[in-house]
Amino acid sequence: MPSGHTEICQMTFEQPSGIESGTYHRNWVDIPILIRAGDINNINLWMLKDTNSMGIIPQAAILTYNGDPWLITPIDSYTMTDNTNEQTDTLVYDASAETADTQVFLRVWGGHTTGTLYWAYNIARWGPSETQGFVIS
Repeated sequence: MPSGHTEICQMTFEQPSGIESGTYHRNWVDIPILIRAGDINNINLWMLKDTNSMGIIPQAAILTYNGDPWLITPIDSYTMTDNTNEQTDTLVYDASAETADTQVFLRVWGGHTTGTLYWAYNIARWGPSETQGFVIS
């Protein structure tokens, strides 16, 4: 588990019995995240797969639900590089110009006949009252 994370998620991919080979497409999970108006949010991802090459390469995205959740264009997304088992990435939701809080979802998905995906995330937020860097006068 990467440093700074207290929990790890596990997704096990197995072909369900009685389903024709090649028709089992994906497993996914959606994590609800409340984005506060005015904040910039970095969702730091760590992902580890135990199968070098997967049928559907693991991905993560920030989505809103306002229709078919598989047809929505992600706000930000990441696709793991195949044949590289451990990877990190940061998804960003910039709500600095928004005036109302927004409900989004972090979706992680992938698929294979066998294999396991381990992943973890943490969220770094900062708003207009928090500074980054130095003020030059």
